[in-house]
Formats: sequence, C-alpha cells, structure tokens
Amino acid sequence: MTKFQLYTPNESDLQDFQKEYYKNNPNETIWVNDKYIVHKRTDIPLVDNEGILMTHLSIRNNDNTADHDWREMQYIKNELVGEENEGFELYPRESRLVDTANQFHIWVFQDISKGLPIGFNQRLVTDLHEHPQHKHKLKVGGKQRVFENDRKPKDNYKSFKTMIDAFKLTTKS
Repeated sequence: MTKFQLYTPNESDLQDFQKEYYKNNPNETIWVNDKYIVHKRTDIPLVDNEGILMTHLSIRNNDNTADHDWREMQYIKNELVGEENEGFELYPRESRLVDTANQFHIWVFQDISKGLPIGFNQRLVTDLHEHPQHKHKLKVGGKQRVFENDRKPKDNYKSFKTMIDAFKLTTKS
C-alpha cells in the first residue's frame, strides 16, 4: 500500500451540491492512495464535552467492497492523524446507525494525551509465530500474517521473545 496523497478535486468536476458541501466544510480534506480514499474531517468537538476535539476518518477502498483489514485501518490512522493518537470504530445503537455505503469510520482524539480508558496497556506486536526459524519456540498462540517489509515493526523480535518468556513462566511446574 502506498503513502497517501492529498487530493483536491477540480471545481469543474464537482456537482453543485458537492461545491456547496466543501464550501461549508473547510476542515475536510480528501486523501488517496493505491487502495483507499479517505475523507478526513478535523476539529470535531466531542459530543457534550467541549474542549476535546476529534478527527473523523471516513474510509472506503477503491473497489467499493466491504473488505476491512484492521492492520490497514491502523496504518491509515497512523499516517493521517498520528501514531500516538488513539482512535476507535463505533458500533452504535440501532437508532444512531448510519450504513449507506461500504465505508468505515474511525474517530480519533486529536490530543495524544486523550483516549479511551479501555484496551491494552502495553505494546505486543509480532508476526514470528509461523517463521521457520522461530515457530518451534512457541507451541501455542495465534496465527498472524507476515508484515509487509516496509511496515515490519522494529520491536517484532522483542515482542515475540516477550511472548516466549511469558509462555515459559506459565508452563513451569
């Protein structure tokens, strides 16, 4: 997947309602790459909590299919908002559901000190479960696909070692 580029539509390519929309939404930009189109809206106040601003990423793939890859969503959030900004997908109650296209939405806190008080407290990222040199070291665990070379995390082996050490502690009698 390539890096995102800012896309600015030609005014002549837009229909009147689109021209009006972008005029009324100056905080919205469009980002594209070889796989996705993302509409990024910034400075959205958190409902009923002034002072906390969100960025909304509306994401669709170029094929308009329902394919949804978590790792790619994380990459999009990192590239367009920031690696240390925390975001979430919302699965709303039915009375607030918006589902009109194969699009995905990530709501990201603009302040890196803000986030949701849920989730994991430490990082653990690896793809070495099935690696021929390492798979014999860990007899349990999930299966993870290999990272693309240009996105392989620097702490890949360190995380795998952490998993091995934790497994050894739990299996000692």
